[in-house]
Amino acid sequence: MRILYVEDDLRDADVAVRMLRKAAPSFDVELASTIESAIVRLSQLALAPLDLVLTDMHLSDGDGLSLLRYIRENSKPVAVVVITGMGDEETAVAALNGSADDYVVKRTNYLDRLPEILEGALNHYNSANAEG
Repeated sequence: MRILYVEDDLRDADVAVRMLRKAAPSFDVELASTIESAIVRLSQLALAPLDLVLTDMHLSDGDGLSLLRYIRENSKPVAVVVITGMGDEETAVAALNGSADDYVVKRTNYLDRLPEILEGALNHYNSANAEG
């Protein structure tokens, strides 16, 4: 699975990427630290495809919901998982209403579940779009 992880906290990004590479060696994870750099990367999908975007909710130049909206409005063919440190129901509902394929809260042991969550989100996206 080819993943673009949009995270502006370099420590969080490093920990997550190292864990994913260990737990799921088949995952190829790229990093972007801003929405702007993520959009640039998403403009290159024809040359370098991605399967999934994992985006933090709070970024230095905006929020994950804005990136999700951009991806869906521009019909970018990727699954999207929104990740946040705040687990309020309103944020979860907003992410899922924006057509996120899943939502993750940065709680204890969330990294242990992340590979399974990403696989499930990609399967959800592929199933929803196969019916299309």
